[in-house]
Order: sequence, then structure tokens, then C-alpha cells
Amino acid sequence: MFNKTIPICMKVVDLCCSSGPNTFMAIWHIIDVIHGICQQEQLKLLEFEVLLNDLSENDFNFVFKSMPGFYERL
Repeated sequence: MFNKTIPICMKVVDLCCSSGPNTFMAIWHIIDVIHGICQQEQLKLLEFEVLLNDLSENDFNFVFKSMPGFYERL
């Protein structure tokens, strides 16, 4: 069912990311789904490269401060 030819690294881009903890909700969901597929198909888990971009007025310092909570959830 699932094509066993998968990339080594998957890039995830959020071009209108939030400046709060919601930034990581979509990313966490994507990683969770891919991880589930890899487990189901007995494939090695991919590496992820996540790119965030938004308006300069957004507080990216808050995004970076939210990262430890994101890692704990993973």
C-alpha cells in the first residue's frame, strides 16, 4: 500500500506560522502521522527539517522559548 521508497529527510514549511505555541501544533501532527506510518510499515523514521516564516512583527523569541515543550511532546 505505502511506497517503500521514502526520502531520508522531509522538509516541513509553515509560511504563516504563529508566534506562540500553536506554531508547533501542525508540525507535531505531521511528525506524528509520518511516525505512525513508518511504524506501521516498519520503516526507519525520517529526519525532519522544519522552516518557519512569518511577518517580522511576530515574536520569534517566544517561538524559540516554546521549543523545549515541543521536544517534550515528541
